[in-house]
Amino acid sequence: MGTDYKITRLRCLAIVTVVLGHSIILYDPQWGIYQTSYTVDSLMWIKRIINAFQMPLFLFLSGFCFFYSTERHDYNDIKSVATGVFGKAKKLLIPFCVVAVLWMIPIRRMCHYSAWYALGYSEILKRVFIGLDSGHLWFLPTLFLIFVFAFLVFPHVNDRRIDGSILLISFLVSLIAHKFPALLFVNNVASSLYWFCLGFEANKYRDDLEKINGIINYGMAFLSGFMVILIVRGGANSLVHKGLQEIAVTFFILAIYNCVSSQECNNICKTISDESMGIYLLHSPLVYFTYAYYGNGIPAVVVFINFVIDGLIAMILTYHLMNGRWKWVIGC
Repeated sequence: MGTDYKITRLRCLAIVTVVLGHSIILYDPQWGIYQTSYTVDSLMWIKRIINAFQMPLFLFLSGFCFFYSTERHDYNDIKSVATGVFGKAKKLLIPFCVVAVLWMIPIRRMCHYSAWYALGYSEILKRVFIGLDSGHLWFLPTLFLIFVFAFLVFPHVNDRRIDGSILLISFLVSLIAHKFPALLFVNNVASSLYWFCLGFEANKYRDDLEKINGIINYGMAFLSGFMVILIVRGGANSLVHKGLQEIAVTFFILAIYNCVSSQECNNICKTISDESMGIYLLHSPLVYFTYAYYGNGIPAVVVFINFVIDGLIAMILTYHLMNGRWKWVIGC
């Protein structure tokens, strides 16, 4: 199977929006970890709109690519499933532990992270590893647990009705994920599983998905994107509101997948896509330096430092890790 350039482009888009979101989160009062004297409503709303689809898109891509894995391998016995799970543990749990201990925790402590002000190092480690305060690294153990579910379930399903049931149940669970405990990433799994399942099913029935007319795709992308903006701006937080937002994001992601080109993309897009995991792991802690020591700086300068300079630092570090003996640190 050749490179799926649709996925390459979407992975590039996903990581760019994540980096942008990290770079402007200071201006969203809902965050509250660091304070600034500036109010920038445009950045606040951009951040909240990004929140609506950035991680769903990442999870969708993970599920989409997992389908390729089920085509290459038969996960029909304990040994093959154990091999698959062990492989994901190396790619996800080892980076989670190493980046937490050697990168995120030291940087947060240097930047006087307020939630850890009165905590000893052992208590900090405990909070990070059991999911109570794992920062951006929550995504890795959450995705690992989802992969465990996927290895056990998806290879054995060959019925559209069961596929539909899995999607529906995971969607309903995501709506009440806030009722699940944060301990051991349970609520993260509950809120994230649907998007992984959506990606898997989208690839499984890709021929049907790609039959949708081009004009319809562009119209659906515009309308669903517009609906996401309206719902986010509405500010309500009811179950109905959350359900409508997830439905809008679902149609938006599916439409965007159909709209992006399948032709080979340029080297910049390839590089960002290839380095997306390392960028995700390394970028977020860097912005804490800006927020801790330059939080009241000119917003345009703060965003430039976070997005451009810290983004390039994360890319350069990722490049050297990917091409050296320490590549396992970022799951390579």
